[in-house]
Amino acid sequence: AYQFLREVSSELASASLSYIPGRGSERLAADLSSLGSETIINAARGLAEKKFSDAYARTFADYKDFVETEYADRFVGSDAVVKVFDHGGQAFLHWSVEPDRISFVESGGLFLAAYEIVLRVETKAGIPLLERTEEVPVRLTAEQYKTHERRRLAFQDVIPVVPGDLRLFLLLKNKTGRDFTAFNVAVTVGGDGGGPRASNLLLFHGRESSPAGSPDLLRAFSFDGRQYVFNAKNEFLPRENLGAFVQVAPGEAAIPEKASFRLELFSADAPAPAASRTVPWKEAAAAGGTGFEVGPIPLSGLKPGYYRAELSLDSAEGRPLIVRKENFIILASPYLSLPWVFARRHPAFPSPEHLTLLGSQAFMLRDYAAARDLARNALELREEPAARLLLGRALYALKDYRDSLAAVRPLWEGSRNREAAKIMALDLAGVGDWAGALTVLEDLMKESTEIGVLNLAAEGYVRTGRPEMARPLLEKSLSLVPDQPEVRNLLEKIKR
Repeated sequence: AYQFLREVSSELASASLSYIPGRGSERLAADLSSLGSETIINAARGLAEKKFSDAYARTFADYKDFVETEYADRFVGSDAVVKVFDHGGQAFLHWSVEPDRISFVESGGLFLAAYEIVLRVETKAGIPLLERTEEVPVRLTAEQYKTHERRRLAFQDVIPVVPGDLRLFLLLKNKTGRDFTAFNVAVTVGGDGGGPRASNLLLFHGRESSPAGSPDLLRAFSFDGRQYVFNAKNEFLPRENLGAFVQVAPGEAAIPEKASFRLELFSADAPAPAASRTVPWKEAAAAGGTGFEVGPIPLSGLKPGYYRAELSLDSAEGRPLIVRKENFIILASPYLSLPWVFARRHPAFPSPEHLTLLGSQAFMLRDYAAARDLARNALELREEPAARLLLGRALYALKDYRDSLAAVRPLWEGSRNREAAKIMALDLAGVGDWAGALTVLEDLMKESTEIGVLNLAAEGYVRTGRPEMARPLLEKSLSLVPDQPEVRNLLEKIKR
């Protein structure tokens, strides 16, 4: 570690020695790998052993860069669910996570917890599509805390995504209680072929009307003014009813006139259905027409245990056109299984927020024309810095430098947005205006040094006949990131 730090900065490497007992300078650096390492290893051997859950081990690589070292071992178990549903013709991921434990602090009669959510979506091939971090403060009155202290909390939200085989990573960090939970899951968006296309299956306990004045707002697991009530474990009480919700789009072929939905509940230890219900598909249509409900089916006559729900859309001849399955549990004893939900409300699709997120994903997939069009659509709805930056990046990627420059210049002139300035510098360089690019880059370098800014400024000085000014910038860039062959080659040419 010392040798690695020394390649980056000798001062930083020397300072790092102070963290090892008996090491305050660079002297004796040669024996650090022996005595210094033995000191650390011997100290570690004296620590108490701790067994971690399988979930902690499985997701460690996903969250290790986001959780502070001092509580990286304080993993809290959780249950989570991710499903794909349609809103306005656009696929959205609906997710819900229920931590096993919530830690609060009491202050001024309130119970407080400061949460941070880190969400990342990648393609199956590992291409990052988006990453976002959001603060979620939880403030409860003493009455609310007492009323809900035995219930789990569910954090829920929605996010638009492009079609494909995706993987979602989510970290929920309690900065007050200094613990965290995390999960990741693979999801497939689209790709059902030419027949009727169905969403994931949602098993629900009941449904509630959306708050007055907000039926059109977008909220996780809410459709056409109905909020569906469920838990991530799919646990039901013996005295409850079970309902099923699914969205079906006709696809290339319309749903047959006499088709019907069939919902069957199978016990894990019996081949025949323990309960079933069949309804014509038109009767199952939920209000608003974006989904279908089948049920409810009373569970009072079924034994506690593990079950599987199968929902099929059958033709008049009984041939299944689509089938969706979901496991659930009937509990043996009464248990308060429904969580208290914390969920954001979003404007209905399309909104600038959603269009910008989709445009960013298109950009990461190198579909720059789609990213450009989505950014423009977002800006037509409302002026947003994120959409304007996306437009500038997409136009630059399409080598439309002048339009890119026109798109981002207002951000730099109005708020001195650094990201806008970086795009401006690239655009100016793209049209050959290196003097203009250097004016922007020199402003950027007054506040901080970034590899891309250093390298572009160095190229600008070389192209404008001032290689002596490029040399210190290239040396600084290589001191920060040594593995840059092209930068090293340019430096060697300048030295010659």
